[in-house]
Amino acid sequence: MRWLFLLSLLCLTSCREKDPWAGDPSVPQTISFNQHIRPLLTRECLQCHGAERADGGLRLDRPSGVASVTSDNSPKKSRLWEKIVENHPVALPNSEQAILWRWIKQGTPTEGHWAALPLTDPSTSLIPPSLKPGEPVTDSELAFLARSLFGREATAAEMAYCKQHQPARGDLIDSMMRHRDFGQNFGTRLLLLSGASPVSPKGPFAPYLRWLETQISNPSFSLNDFFTDSLAGDLISEAGQQGTIATAWVRLPHRAGLDSLAARVAHGLLAIDLTRPDSPNDLWANASETLPLFLPDFPPAARGEIANPPFLPVHTPIQREALKEALTKEPDAWAATETAPETATANFAAWFAEETPAVEIPDLAVAFAFDEAEPGDHSPAPVARLRAPFALAEGVQGMGLAAPAVFEGLPLASAQAFLLSFFLKLSHLPEHPTALFSAQTEQGAPVGFRLDISTRGLEIALLKGSATNCLAVDALTLPQPGHWHHLAIGYDGSRQAKGLQLWIDAKPIPLTIVHDELYGIARAKGGEMRFQFPAMEELAPTVIDELQVYRDVLSEIEIAHLRDGRALLEAVRDEFPREDLLFNYYLRSKSQAARSNRQRAVSASNEVATLQDTALLVPVAEATPSPEVRPTLPFYPLPLTADPDRLGFAQWLFDDRNPITPRVMAARLYQMIHGVNLLPEKDISDPWQVPADPALLDYLARDVLVKDWNLRGILRTILLHPPQASSVINAVEEAI
Repeated sequence: MRWLFLLSLLCLTSCREKDPWAGDPSVPQTISFNQHIRPLLTRECLQCHGAERADGGLRLDRPSGVASVTSDNSPKKSRLWEKIVENHPVALPNSEQAILWRWIKQGTPTEGHWAALPLTDPSTSLIPPSLKPGEPVTDSELAFLARSLFGREATAAEMAYCKQHQPARGDLIDSMMRHRDFGQNFGTRLLLLSGASPVSPKGPFAPYLRWLETQISNPSFSLNDFFTDSLAGDLISEAGQQGTIATAWVRLPHRAGLDSLAARVAHGLLAIDLTRPDSPNDLWANASETLPLFLPDFPPAARGEIANPPFLPVHTPIQREALKEALTKEPDAWAATETAPETATANFAAWFAEETPAVEIPDLAVAFAFDEAEPGDHSPAPVARLRAPFALAEGVQGMGLAAPAVFEGLPLASAQAFLLSFFLKLSHLPEHPTALFSAQTEQGAPVGFRLDISTRGLEIALLKGSATNCLAVDALTLPQPGHWHHLAIGYDGSRQAKGLQLWIDAKPIPLTIVHDELYGIARAKGGEMRFQFPAMEELAPTVIDELQVYRDVLSEIEIAHLRDGRALLEAVRDEFPREDLLFNYYLRSKSQAARSNRQRAVSASNEVATLQDTALLVPVAEATPSPEVRPTLPFYPLPLTADPDRLGFAQWLFDDRNPITPRVMAARLYQMIHGVNLLPEKDISDPWQVPADPALLDYLARDVLVKDWNLRGILRTILLHPPQASSVINAVEEAI
C-alpha cells in the first residue's frame, strides 16, 4: 500500500500542468478579474461575443457565459483557452496568454463592478509622490501651477520671487492656494465640474459666484459639505441662511446636454449617463428612474434661465458690523429733525401776525412742463428730459401730456428722500391693477418707482427687481375720473414702507402697508431711470401736467405749498388748522441748524442704503416635497431615519460606505489639473469599461476620505502625483 501511494503521488506530479511563465517577472502572480481579465476580454472577445453580437450563442460579457467555457484550475481542459489561444484566428499576445493561464489556474475568480468595490486600505496601496514636497520648483513648473490653481499665466513678479527665494514645492503650493485668484478660479471650475453652465461675472448668478469664491477662500472648505448644502441646504434646519444660499446651486442653468438636476448630479458626481439605455449589468440599472425621485427639477433651471427667483441678501462680517452701526445711528438722526430749534424766539402768534410770513418753498431738484416750456422762476434747469413719442392735450392747467411718453434721468431712488408732484386727469379707472407710472432699467426689470391704479385701490411701490424686494403701500381713496387732481407722492428716504406718503388735492390719504422689504438701493445704472406714462394703453387718454420732483425731506405743509403757499396761509388765517405743525415748519425753515439736522438724517439713511446695496443677492431655491414612494438606492440602503428627498440623497451620496463619489471626484479633479482621465472614456455604468490605472485612482479616492474632502488637501496630493513628472514639465516647457 505504501508503494501504491508513492506511485500515485508520482503520477499526479508528472501530470500536473506546469506554468510556462514561471519565473517571468512581467506576469503578475495574482490575477485580478477587473484589472486584468475584463480588459483582455473587452479587447479580444466582446466584439464577437458581447451583447450586440453573440457568435455561436456564446456571450462572454456575463459571468455565466465565462463559467460555461472554463474548467476548474485546468487551462488545457478549458474551452476558453482552446478557443482564444489555440484556435483563435488572431494569435493572443504572449503576455495576455500568461494572464489568462494563471487566471484559469487560480480557479477563474470574478469580481463585482470595479467602481462599487470598497476602497483599498491606504496602508497597503501607498503610492509615493512623484514630485518631492521639499524640492524647489522650476520656472516651467511654476507656470504649470499658476495655470492649474489660478487659471492664468504666472506674473513676472511671481517668477522673480521663486527664482530668488526658491521656496519648497509643498510650501509654494500651500501659499498659492491661499491666494485670492485660487478662490476665483476654482469657484468657476467647481460649477463647471458639477454640470452648471459658465456663470458670467455680470449675469444674474454673479452674486452666487462671488459668494462661492469667499467659501473656497476658507482653508477648511470641503467638497462634501459644499455639495450636500448645494443639494439640500434649505432642508437642513441648523444650516440657516448659509444653507439656503448654498441651495441656489440647484437653480444654476445646466450645461448643454444636462437638461435636469438629476442629470447634472449623475454626470458630475457619479459619472453616470442617464441618456444611455439601461442594462442589467450596469452599475445602477434604474438610475434614470430613481434619481429624479430624489432630485426633482426646478423649471427655471431646466430652461437654462431665471425668472425672478427669490433673493437673499448676504453680507460679509465687516459689512454686517458696519450696517449694524449705521442702523443704530439712523433713528437718532431722524429724531433730531423733529425737534424745534432752541434758539427760536418767535412764537406762533407773533409769526402769524407778520405781514409777510417767512415761509420758504424747498428748492426744486427737477421741474419742467410737458410742453417743454421754461421752468418757473424758483426752479433750476431741469435734469430730466422728455422723449418722443408724445402727444399734447388741452387741460385745465394748460397743456397736458397724453400717453404714451417716456422720460429719462428722473432721480428716484430708495437712497434719497424725494417728492413727486403732478396734475392728473383720468378718463376712467381700470378694472384690474394697471401701471400708471413705472420706472425700469434698460433690461426691463422694474426698478425704482411704480404707481398702479384700479377700481379697487391705488398702490405706490419702490421696488428693485421683483415684487418680493420692494416697499409698497395701498390707498383706498382714488381720483375721480374726468377731473383734474393734484397728486403728491412723498418718500422720506427711510427705506421703510411707512416712509411713503400720498396727498390728493393737498389732503393726506391714509395708506395701508402691503410689503415692507427692500434689499439695497432701488436705482438704475448711472442713476438714470426711464419713467413711462402710462405703462398700458388701457388708461388712455389719461393726461398729466407739470411733473415736478423735489429732492428733500418734506412735511405735509411743505407739500401743500407746492402749488400756492400764499393761498394755504390765507386758509390758515381763517381756520387755524394744525398750528403746531405749521409753527414747527416755520422754525425748521428759518433755522440753519434744523436744515443741517435734516441733511444728516438723509445722509444716515443713504449710508444704510449703500451698505445694504453691498450685500450679495443670492438666488434661493424653493424646497421640494419628498416622493410618496420610498425609492431604493444601490450599494447600501437609505437609512430609515433619512427622508427620501434631496437631503437624504446627499447623505447617501457622501456616506463613507459609498465608494463611487470619492472615486469620481478624485478623477474629475485629477483630469482638471493634469488633463488625464482616470475613469473609463464612457460612463462608469458599463462594467467592461475599467480604469487604466485603478491603483492610482483608488489611492486618490482614499486620500479624499482621509483628507475629509478638504479641497486644498486633495489638490496638494494630486499636484504631487502627476502621471509622469517629467512628461508634465516637458509639456509645459514646450507650451512656453
